[in-house]
Amino acid sequence: MKKILVFIDWFLPGSKAGGPVRSLANLLDYLDAECSFYLLTRNTDYCSVEPYPDVEADRWIPYGDNSMINYCSAGSLSVSGLRAIVVDLRPDLIYATGIYSFYFSLLPVYFGRMYRIPTVVAPRGMMSQQSFSSKSLKKKVFYALFRLFRFYKDVRFHATSTAEIDDIQQQAHSTDIVYAPNLPRKLVLDKLPRRMKKAGELSLVAMARISPEKNIHFAIECLMGCKGKVCFDVYGAVYDEEYFRQCQRLASSLPDSIELNFRPSIPTEQVMEVIQRYHFVFLPTTGENFGHSILEGFAAQTPALISNRTPWRDLAVKGLGFDLPLDRKDLFIEALQTAVSLTEDQYSRYPQACRLFIQEYYSAIDLQPYRRLFQF
Repeated sequence: MKKILVFIDWFLPGSKAGGPVRSLANLLDYLDAECSFYLLTRNTDYCSVEPYPDVEADRWIPYGDNSMINYCSAGSLSVSGLRAIVVDLRPDLIYATGIYSFYFSLLPVYFGRMYRIPTVVAPRGMMSQQSFSSKSLKKKVFYALFRLFRFYKDVRFHATSTAEIDDIQQQAHSTDIVYAPNLPRKLVLDKLPRRMKKAGELSLVAMARISPEKNIHFAIECLMGCKGKVCFDVYGAVYDEEYFRQCQRLASSLPDSIELNFRPSIPTEQVMEVIQRYHFVFLPTTGENFGHSILEGFAAQTPALISNRTPWRDLAVKGLGFDLPLDRKDLFIEALQTAVSLTEDQYSRYPQACRLFIQEYYSAIDLQPYRRLFQF
């Protein structure tokens, strides 16, 4: 059985680092029977210095049937310490998640080259144009230097969307790219009870960190033009304090009929259970490499009102909601008003379409791209 050493900054039971954590957890769940994964990660969640309670650090802990996790304490993170793990483990392959982390993205590539271990890098959207909206100059210099010194020579890249293939080619000038779409969470797909919906009322939910790329301020601006009784709950950690304050200032101008609540992030295993309490997922994001919460919303038989910058497209045609361009705020307001006005019978068509879609989606899951990804 192939031994794969995985590097990722944050992992379960953390809930603040977003989609990459869920993507990797799903990968391990599906392929644990075929590969032995040895995962190195921090023993803290994103933006936290408090170690996970009841998780022993700096030792290998079983995960699944064939895999292990080592939760590294801050004191154990060093070049020599990680090198010793690589030398002791002697993996068949290194899989690094992300681009910018010294310990969990850059060192793994260096170790792969030093010890001639095949290496796969999963950028997880970090090479996209949307990611350059912050610290763009530093990122451009970063890629220019890495191209100059051929840092990614002989590295294979894992692209999870066709758009990401183009991003990798542009930023890393690589041709060794394997397209393997993100895998969804393993689910038992049950038929859910009919959801109550009154014309003139609407409940919305977003599972999103509070940062500019999630575009929560835009969502609030759209709600200002909406008539009816609306509740919008946003579950997620605050990544950008100034942006959070901006959103709070905007929210203070909402009419009394519109309720907005910022709630803490929740464990990933609770996401579907929470989403199914709402009528729509509302996320006008500036870009998603995958959008796990959107897919899990469909699995919870909850339609979506999102931007057209995710892989989930043509939602209106499929009866799954709306995906709209961000330069047309009027269309978002119109879609919100349409959702508000739906009666229970009219709304019931959306959960039915979601259920059919998710059944077809899960029946088409193919692990062959991942087998190609890890085959050297």
